[in-house]
Amino acid sequence: MALLSSKWIPAAGLCCILCFLCCSGGDLTTVPMGIVDTQRQANLTRTELSGLWEGELFTPDGVGSQSFLLIFNQDAGFSLDGSKLVGEDIRLGGVVTSDTFALVDGLFTDNEIRFNIAPTEDSPVIRVDGIPVLFAGLLTENAFMSGELKASEKLIGFWEAVFSEETPPANGEGEEETP
Repeated sequence: MALLSSKWIPAAGLCCILCFLCCSGGDLTTVPMGIVDTQRQANLTRTELSGLWEGELFTPDGVGSQSFLLIFNQDAGFSLDGSKLVGEDIRLGGVVTSDTFALVDGLFTDNEIRFNIAPTEDSPVIRVDGIPVLFAGLLTENAFMSGELKASEKLIGFWEAVFSEETPPANGEGEEETP
């Protein structure tokens, strides 16, 4: 009798899990990924982004990529204005090419980050097909964030950045001049 019940307990547990997955509309990866995402966001203690972040920009088809640096000089109130996006031959939607952009109209709150880019802080924001380019993302670990680069509904690329240095370089250091 004990042998019979020991075979049924694991089988009953498996049936319950499969029933839950089928009824919830999920698949076998949904539950583990949800747990991982929750754990990654539960341990966040970072309240500012100041410093140097090493990043990568990917095209939607995955064919092209571009390395870049995000240099955050973040003021109180989570303003990202004055921060920089530095790269080499950064192309946005195949239209704009420049090495250095200012981050303007930026916001970092509740682990979400959002900013436009412009050649300088006082320039109009970069546009693709007349629509302002927007970086939007989520800080999911204290040293990692990722997101999308869009112009309205047009997806230009995906991006991710890893925290690199606590102190951002002084203005002009490590940056190339905008042509």
